[in-house]
Amino acid sequence: ASMTELIFHIGGGKTGSSSIQATLKANQEMLLSEGISYWGLMLEEAPIRRFTWQRPGGANEYYAEGNSSKDLAELISECLEHCDAKGVRKAIWSNEWFLGSAYEFERNKPTLEAIRNLIDDGYMITVIAYIRDHISWAVSAYFQWGIKHKTYTGDLMDFEKYTAKRPPRFYEPLNAWKEASDGNLKLFNFNRAGNVVDHFLKYVRNGAN
Repeated sequence: ASMTELIFHIGGGKTGSSSIQATLKANQEMLLSEGISYWGLMLEEAPIRRFTWQRPGGANEYYAEGNSSKDLAELISECLEHCDAKGVRKAIWSNEWFLGSAYEFERNKPTLEAIRNLIDDGYMITVIAYIRDHISWAVSAYFQWGIKHKTYTGDLMDFEKYTAKRPPRFYEPLNAWKEASDGNLKLFNFNRAGNVVDHFLKYVRNGAN
């Protein structure tokens, strides 16, 4: 197996994921000089591109195709082997869609299976997630997805109705990722992390923080 470690940042939503991704994308050359390769949101920056969903907006296509855990595992393993041959010590895949919610969970099963199979085959994979307190998450989620980018049909819901339909529940998906990563899930408190971009980069460069 490759000596390159994959750091799979799965969000969650409303915890600075977009800022992390923008910083990684804007500093790819500098990171590569440190032996760190950024693979993008949907592996569009990965060294091997094989599927049409490997583009920034490709998540819907990825899920719609009923993605194959075998195909994904093969793609990731080949990318890790390529990075290893180039002397890259760490690769980063960052996309908050892969934490999702308890109500979107079925769609991530093939991805979970691919990660578990890669770990069983000896690849080094660390899953990272940031979680914020439930109240501030619920308020932020309501203003973004309940009002600004309304993600449901029908009349505008008030905060109480929206939150009743989409309560902040993180345990189920996080527990599944913990199992898929063979316990190698690094869970950080967003509210205590400070500048989340700095916190993430410090972890990537130096390990536990």
